[in-house]
Amino acid sequence: MVHVKDIPRYEALGEYARRYPDLDPASYEAFLVLMHTGERIKALVEQRLAKEGTSHARFIVLAKLNREPATRMQASDLASRIGVTKQTMSSLIDGLEKDGFVRREEDPSDRRVTLVALTESGQAFVNRVLPGLYRTQAAMMKALTRDELINLSSVLRRLWVSFDEATCDGSPILGGQATEQPIADVTPQTGGSAASSGQ
Repeated sequence: MVHVKDIPRYEALGEYARRYPDLDPASYEAFLVLMHTGERIKALVEQRLAKEGTSHARFIVLAKLNREPATRMQASDLASRIGVTKQTMSSLIDGLEKDGFVRREEDPSDRRVTLVALTESGQAFVNRVLPGLYRTQAAMMKALTRDELINLSSVLRRLWVSFDEATCDGSPILGGQATEQPIADVTPQTGGSAASSGQ
């Protein structure tokens, strides 16, 4: 795993930019730090969830359903909101259903549609895991003050929006395709609006 000290700083990248004029040292340094920080965060979350006998991808499905426990969701909607393919979501649901954490139900208004719901066992599992996961997340961010955290969230949201607007050779960078990288979003739904960028 890359260590932060191994990521080249702005000054060193200036030399590299003379060889590759398209490289902007400031944006590239920020890009590298952000990319490797994201990888590090995901690895730490995976380690924490592994101690609970589950995976990041599986738990994200449970957490998404937990936002509104009384609400059932279509598998296709879950796949879209989490950022995986329908095939991957089907496999995740199969495993969770086998463990008794979710159940498939027929949509009474359209029998062609299958809904996914959190079971009591699934709810109990989420309630047991979330406190420890929240403590882990807080520990990872403890180096920043509250104001710094708020500013960081604001900057990252602006960056997120820019991804949809940016283009590379005339084509959208993200292209609207599923990335198979679920967002570590386990925020309960509040109010009636999405609580984070994962929804």
